[in-house]
Amino acid sequence: MTVLAASAGATAAITATASSSASSSSSSSSSSSSSSSPARRSFSKNWTLESCRPNVPFTPTGVTVSVYRHNGASNFRAVFVPVSGPLVSLSIVTATACSDDKGLPHTLEHLVFCGSKRYPNRGFLDNLATRCLSMGTNAYTAEDHTAYTITTAGAEGMLHVVPVFLDHVLNPTLTDEQFMTEVYHIDGAGKEQGVVFCEMAGRENTENDLLDLALRRNLHPGTTYAFECGGKTRDIRELTNADIRSYHSRFYHDGVCIVLCGIIEPDAVFEKIDDIIAGIEPDKSGMAVDAPLTKPSGSELIRFPSPDEEVGTIAYSWAGPPSDDIFTLTALGVVVRYLQDNSASPLNQVFVECKVPWASDISYSIRLFEKEPIVLYFSGVPCSQGSGGHDLMDDDGDKDWEEVGAAEAGSGDEDGEESDGSEEGEGDGDGSDSGSDGDGEGDGDIPDLFVPNGPFRDRLFEVLNSVHKEGIPRDDLLRTIDKYRRKLRESLESDPHENISEFLVTDVVRCLSNKGESQTKVPAFATQAAVFEVLERLANEPASFWNDLIAKWLLVDQFGDASEVRLVEVIARPSIALASEIATREARELKERCERLGPDGLAKCGEAARKAVEKNKVNLPPEVIKQFPPVPDITVLPSVPLSTQIKTLSRDLSGSSPVRPFHSALLIESETVFAYLRLALNTASIPEAVRPYLVLFQELLFECAVKVPGTDEEIGYRDVVRECDRLFVSHEAAVGLSNSVWSASWMAETFMFAVSTEPRTAPEALRFLLRVFLFSKFSADRITSTIKKLLSDIAEVKRDGGSVLEAVKSRILSPKRRRRRTAKIEEDGGAPPNELQISLFRQEPFLRDILKKVKTDDGLEKVVQALESVRGSLVAGATGPSTDPAAPGFVQVAVPVGEDKEALLETLLALWDEESARYLGFVETAGSAADAGTVAALTPAFPFPRNPFDLAAADMSFTNGLLVPVEGVGASSLCVVVPCDVFKTREYYAVSLLAELLSRTEGPLWTTIRGKGLAYGAYLYVNMWSGKLVFEVSESSDPRQALDEFFAVLDSLGTDDGFAREAAPFYVETARASLAYGVVTARATGAACVVSSLHNSLRGFLTTEEAKAFERNLYSITVDDLKAAYSMYFVQFLQGSSRMTFLVSPAGEVAQKAAEAFEALTASASSSSGGPPPIKRAVPLRVTTMSELYYGV
Repeated sequence: MTVLAASAGATAAITATASSSASSSSSSSSSSSSSSSPARRSFSKNWTLESCRPNVPFTPTGVTVSVYRHNGASNFRAVFVPVSGPLVSLSIVTATACSDDKGLPHTLEHLVFCGSKRYPNRGFLDNLATRCLSMGTNAYTAEDHTAYTITTAGAEGMLHVVPVFLDHVLNPTLTDEQFMTEVYHIDGAGKEQGVVFCEMAGRENTENDLLDLALRRNLHPGTTYAFECGGKTRDIRELTNADIRSYHSRFYHDGVCIVLCGIIEPDAVFEKIDDIIAGIEPDKSGMAVDAPLTKPSGSELIRFPSPDEEVGTIAYSWAGPPSDDIFTLTALGVVVRYLQDNSASPLNQVFVECKVPWASDISYSIRLFEKEPIVLYFSGVPCSQGSGGHDLMDDDGDKDWEEVGAAEAGSGDEDGEESDGSEEGEGDGDGSDSGSDGDGEGDGDIPDLFVPNGPFRDRLFEVLNSVHKEGIPRDDLLRTIDKYRRKLRESLESDPHENISEFLVTDVVRCLSNKGESQTKVPAFATQAAVFEVLERLANEPASFWNDLIAKWLLVDQFGDASEVRLVEVIARPSIALASEIATREARELKERCERLGPDGLAKCGEAARKAVEKNKVNLPPEVIKQFPPVPDITVLPSVPLSTQIKTLSRDLSGSSPVRPFHSALLIESETVFAYLRLALNTASIPEAVRPYLVLFQELLFECAVKVPGTDEEIGYRDVVRECDRLFVSHEAAVGLSNSVWSASWMAETFMFAVSTEPRTAPEALRFLLRVFLFSKFSADRITSTIKKLLSDIAEVKRDGGSVLEAVKSRILSPKRRRRRTAKIEEDGGAPPNELQISLFRQEPFLRDILKKVKTDDGLEKVVQALESVRGSLVAGATGPSTDPAAPGFVQVAVPVGEDKEALLETLLALWDEESARYLGFVETAGSAADAGTVAALTPAFPFPRNPFDLAAADMSFTNGLLVPVEGVGASSLCVVVPCDVFKTREYYAVSLLAELLSRTEGPLWTTIRGKGLAYGAYLYVNMWSGKLVFEVSESSDPRQALDEFFAVLDSLGTDDGFAREAAPFYVETARASLAYGVVTARATGAACVVSSLHNSLRGFLTTEEAKAFERNLYSITVDDLKAAYSMYFVQFLQGSSRMTFLVSPAGEVAQKAAEAFEALTASASSSSGGPPPIKRAVPLRVTTMSELYYGV
């Protein structure tokens, strides 16, 4: 999958760095160490070691970063970072730039993968990459560079891939037929298609993309950063293949850098790529991507298409220091984190945690540009206006952010905090809870927030000026710096290869864009590696340093005009009318296009598209297949230390101590620097009437005051938030495992707490976690604030087609009633399952109702009682009035190698016994759930009981096909689901292997759907836990045709010739290698080992050896096994009664025509390889609005 940089939407590489780039900054003083002159040693006649920096703290023990320069192609460099473990990653980076919105770097990025001069056969690169134990190649385009990436299991495969991949980058074939399918063409029906066109049509009018582009255009006018590197569809239409060839000749030359992370020998790499490099031309472009310091525009109001006009986003961007000024960038990262990092921070207190919030969330980025912009995003800004507000500042202009927050909330001293001996909120707050009604409009003054340079900007600068005047409190500063350090270490541990590569990108781009200087001066690499040292220095900087920093970068104009801050404001407001206008315009343009071309012109377009698709087919004849190396052996790869142990916890049934709601423990020891702790509590005893409160309950935890009964200890909610930052590296409370707020696919019948912490603070962190769970106080203002943020999030989710599709799928496929287990059978009964209760279609009306209730004392009391009932039921766990077997609870404890996991488990159990006894003894609302009944019979936690998908239990009131139109969505998203319960069986690997065989890059679905320009992506996957086999299409211009292509592939598999063609031994082994890579990555890092060990234990593998034995089934799957999987599971897609189909499409005429197309008896597409005759199938869809899907209204 091609990933765009921030200008074309969130990207896996750049967005992650953007949100953490401050975390990855380091001192500019590091330049001297990285550019010192080491002894020059020749590793081959063509390469020189340019710099070697040892003990770089990218890992806890440090690594050496070595930079080699090619002697002939003097701008070509290779960077090696020997990260331990089984994986090796490669990034090929070249500097690119834009002078318009045609998307030249992005379209070229797509075409690079289609073939090269040495390896012209389509499919050679990606089949090779997959066979070399990887998930295939990838790439992303940013405003100032393009990067091509791959990660393999082991160095053997990487050495095979490097020369082929590099030749594709430097010497692509760039044929006209490739341009048609990958970039743009018109089909025989007059529809605009092409992979890039579909991708950008689906994202160019989204809120995030429009906002990001407006920020860059205003902050960096006239530079590469001011243009859409992904391409605007109006400009892509005018693009030609000649334009792309010319662009490649200008920007792809010897100014290339490769970055390799992992255990691989430099000499072996040089031997593979020397011939490729010898043929490239030197750089003559003189291209520079440095953004000139120009006077930016002050403010811009933009509108984006949306199905609602509830909330928008306002963003502010300052021009920051150069990318090599790591010290200043890190310091600015500390300041911005302090301003917005949690609900107790100054900006959140003023804009979010107040009676009439002006936003629901605040985030930031320091982006990887030559001149690093500092961006603050305020999302969930209400479009409606209210009456009656509060002033931020007191009469003398001083501030206390906690007093401001309390006054805005009207909360008095709800959380028990004190400031300077006086109660918070005195004077400004009236203690009432009349904050907001059900539609989100409040009773306080709220002006029109979408006025350029208006009240929102004024309030922001009141906060910034006050922070500058009063200074950052010392404790808050040290806490922010320490969290910064821990989060950076967490990111490096979770995915060292990706994060280290990203941290090096800025150095690479700076080197490539200053080529003249880099030929005479050794460039600095790994500059961000000194971040830990810089953070230590910053902790000792005086208050004056921070005040000066804020004044220079956030408050003083860099052009000398002190009256105006060098700042860009972009206001993004939703528009229903614009959504309708775009849909109408697209329908009109289609009609006009067809009329202009006429029948003959359309026929010519269709024939040209057909010929292009035919010429671009994967072309791997036997003589080419013979060139492929054998699949590497994964058994010889290095492994990460891992040991696991499952313990059954003793149960005290005498009544002398509280019964614990967990009865099993999973203990893990691996190569990590953190302790990971998880509590899983069953939800079976939660009364049906209060089960919808689960989402509100989970979001309130860690955000409420804590009052420990029987003591004088009370912690205000702001101090709770600060304590979370001090003790936890990460923390969450959620329904199920690894689920989103609004849907669940893993273990939705459980409620989980998960935290990570440094081992030295683990006991303290555990006690605090339990007290947050057991003793949080639910107050009106905290409930109101939390609900408003949740409703704002729902509004934003409903604007994204993919998110809506997931919500619709979860809403319909969840069983209508929870299954009740008895000793002999499973039968329907009990409450609706948690999946339905947490669905946004249940939660939106429910939360609006709660928002109204908490305005009255009686309503507030009932809401608090319901939340206490949820808590009491979770504490009760397996106790209660029912004698039915209970879903088990469990704990997970993971520690670094050498730490005492048994001791930490005993600490956890002792703390639970102590704190739960305190809860049961003093909290009346523990009530019936905690005290009544007997201890229920238990089922084992490992394996954990599960309820696989049952088509008969789905909500068929909407039929088995739904089409949900959404205003403002730019492209369609399609999903088809069939039952496939292969849990812990050998069939799992047969189904997974066949799904991978069909979905792999340059496989059948790739070539027939993406290759024809029908959609950006199409893939099959099996969800082992829920028992579903799923086919999905993303960002599609023609979902019906895409579905027909899928049906044609399946029809072809139903014949002997078709199956033999698609499941030829070469392709089966290629798909098997891809799955083998997944097996390796699941245990490639210490953090990955913690997750995979939990997943395996839940599946019933009691040891790592048992899990590995099951994984070996992958290598025993035969073609007969694949045929059996096809007959048992995949043919269900072709049977209308066995499948559920969901389509989210643009509203208006697009949706109407889509419904007609799916209803029609359409012929599935003929196999591109001359398969069976097309079979006609109708897939009727019921057109359903989102409001019709509301549940429990």
